[in-house]
This record gives sequence, C-alpha cells and structure tokens, in this order.
Amino acid sequence: MRVLACLVLAGCALTSRSKPPEYRYFTPERAERSTTRTPEEPRGELKIGRVSASEHLRFAIEHRDSPIEIAPYHTLRWTELPDSYVHHALLRALFDERPLQQAVSGNVPTLDVDVTAFEEVRSTRPTGRVALSYVLQNGSTVLLRGTIAIDRPAASADIEAVVAAIRAAMTAATSELADRVADAVEKLAPPGTEQQQAASR
Repeated sequence: MRVLACLVLAGCALTSRSKPPEYRYFTPERAERSTTRTPEEPRGELKIGRVSASEHLRFAIEHRDSPIEIAPYHTLRWTELPDSYVHHALLRALFDERPLQQAVSGNVPTLDVDVTAFEEVRSTRPTGRVALSYVLQNGSTVLLRGTIAIDRPAASADIEAVVAAIRAAMTAATSELADRVADAVEKLAPPGTEQQQAASR
C-alpha cells in the first residue's frame, strides 16, 4: 500500500509539473497604421538595408534590473521579434511621414540598424527603453553613424502600461533617426532637383 501511495503521489507531482505555462502575447504597434503619404515631393532616395537585433532580444519581453543585468519574463511574449517592430516603424517614419523615396536597388544611400535595447527598465518608476545603433552609407562612404537611446516612463507597473511605454520609446527613437537620415539624404540631392521635378509635371 505504501508503494502504491508513493506512486500515486509521484504521478500527481509529475502531472502538476507538466502543466503548460499560460503565455500572454503583446504588440507595441497600434492597431491603426498611417498609410497616408506626405504630399511633398520626394527629396531623396534611401534603401533600407539590414535591421537586426541583439541576440537576447527575441520573443520574450525583457526587463532590466540594473545597468548590468537583464532577464526575460517567463510568460510574457511579443507577437513578433523586436527588430520587426522597429523595421515597420522606420518604414512609416522615413517614407510615410518624410519626403523620401524608398529604393530597393541602385547606387543610393543605405541604412543599417541594430536594435540594442527593447525593454522594460525597472526602477522607482517602470520605464520603456529602445536603443538603435545605425550606419548610413553611400557606396563606400559612411555618412552617419551613431546610437539613439530613448526612455519613456510607464503610467504604472502593469505590463500593458509598460508595453505602451516601449511603444512610445520606439516611436520617438525611429522618429529621431528618420530626422537625421532625411537631413543627410536631402543634402546629397543635386541642386535644382525639386524644380526639375516640378517642371516635368
């Protein structure tokens, strides 16, 4: 009987351990997406090159507990990889909201971006943080290189508020990067390009 009781208890323990975790999925993108193109004529062409993320930035939402420690939540997940969200946000910021024309080939400036932070920062007040390292090249010439790191406070410690703060940080970071890139690309445009385009219409 004792042996049978032990087997039953062991079976119950194994069953309880095998209960699958209840994952929750989040997206920092708003349901509504702007599809309205700026009425301005394009003042330069740009190609989006590589948009990638640091190895630790996967589907699990990350939280930073100190300047040197970062860890994933066990059951909180993104619906897409963080670099996908940044890629989408860059496309909107560069080509929907600024007068740039997207190119897929040709001898035009190319932007490469690494997402180095896409996380919650735990502090007195939870904060969303996004950091982008970028290089803008024109052929063999580096036009711009740098890093943009943006923090946005969360309204509360709830994960929904934290995701909203990360969204706000992503929007601000991609907008700032788009401003820098647009300014650099427009300076490359030959003088009189806008007047020539207007005359040809």
